[in-house]
Amino acid sequence: KMRKKSYSIFIIICVMMCAILTGCSKSGAPNSLHESKNRLAYARTYEAMADSSKDGVYIQPLSSIPDLFYLDRETGKIVFLCGKADCEHGKDGNTECNAYFQEGLIFDSIQIVNDKLYVLGQYTHDKNSTVYRMDLDGSNREEIATVNAPAAAGAARIVEDSLFFIGMPDEGDFSAQHIYRQNLKNKENTAEDIFPMKNDNEKWASRVINEMFVDEQEKKLYFTEDRYAEDLTHEGAIWMYDISTNTFEEIFESPNFYTYFVDDEWVYYSEFEAGSDEVLAAPELTTFEPVKRWNYKTKETEETNIPGGFLCGYDGNYCYIRTYQDTAWTGVKSIDVYTLEGKLVESIETTVDDYQEYSAVNIGTTYDAIVMHHMRLDKPQTYISEDIYVYDKAMIGTGEGTWRKVAIDSWFNEKTNKIEIKITQEK
Repeated sequence: KMRKKSYSIFIIICVMMCAILTGCSKSGAPNSLHESKNRLAYARTYEAMADSSKDGVYIQPLSSIPDLFYLDRETGKIVFLCGKADCEHGKDGNTECNAYFQEGLIFDSIQIVNDKLYVLGQYTHDKNSTVYRMDLDGSNREEIATVNAPAAAGAARIVEDSLFFIGMPDEGDFSAQHIYRQNLKNKENTAEDIFPMKNDNEKWASRVINEMFVDEQEKKLYFTEDRYAEDLTHEGAIWMYDISTNTFEEIFESPNFYTYFVDDEWVYYSEFEAGSDEVLAAPELTTFEPVKRWNYKTKETEETNIPGGFLCGYDGNYCYIRTYQDTAWTGVKSIDVYTLEGKLVESIETTVDDYQEYSAVNIGTTYDAIVMHHMRLDKPQTYISEDIYVYDKAMIGTGEGTWRKVAIDSWFNEKTNKIEIKITQEK
């Protein structure tokens, strides 16, 4: 996200630590009503936390216990992604459950590749980040590689034999984030620090990578970077990395663009005008200009017919814009689905009616689903309260779609010294 240049580096880092960071279609007919042209097309980093197959949706909750769920599309039932019979799923200390990872998982690392599910474990003092692979039912889980690099800090994406992830060169130093490339075939090789390039201007006191998208078909990786000097001079940029040629190109720069996606040679972006200091913690309270686009080859700028707002997904067919009630703190009103021409396909009302200040709502698009995570603050006695909503893209435009919901409540039981968990699914 691009922040207003007057804010201090310290505030930016604090907000990044305290909040989980809260990307529209080709001209002509879409590929289908619900499938992306590209498995990973602009699922927003820190937001998607899910991937999907023809049979169901694989969900990574905000809570760390359990770590993986599966939604069966035919039955609508959500289950622990374990694949083991008679397993006490998700219980603290039950390291035999395949839905549970002792070190927790990197947010937005879940991915399906060649009918296998991959996730990236968190870095700990005792263990480097580990790449896990398993069958789509959660069985046959195995560690296939260790990321031999400093702490992983953000999204992970696999393209062919390489894992790309956002990491920190020095543990605990959140003023600098880099992109690393790990060869998954040669596990012994140390992860390669590929960005920033070594010949970059070193005047920047802080370099933070906020979003990372992958175009699998074109073998391109896109990411945003916020750069701050000691005097708080700010630059925001979008970079394109050609995976095949190992080359970088800065394709866009602006101090106040907020969200974006790339379609062919065009960068589509949403700009904002900050109304107050609240913009940093509550960007939805600002005024967004209509979505513009920039051709990074011809250098043309055009205003589109897509309304301004928070772009929370792009799948090669449609873009998804998050809208709010009167203020950001009174609820997420809808997910509005638009074509590149600015035609509203459907406004999908949400059911998050108890949204509170500082609670987190993450919305991302997978191959054929919209997934929304809502971390609730209405039960102070619980350790974590979270609602997960899933909307099938096949229903977009029909007016008949509904959100499927599962509620997770977990808390620490002082008597048993265990994490207790309760899961409730709406019929």
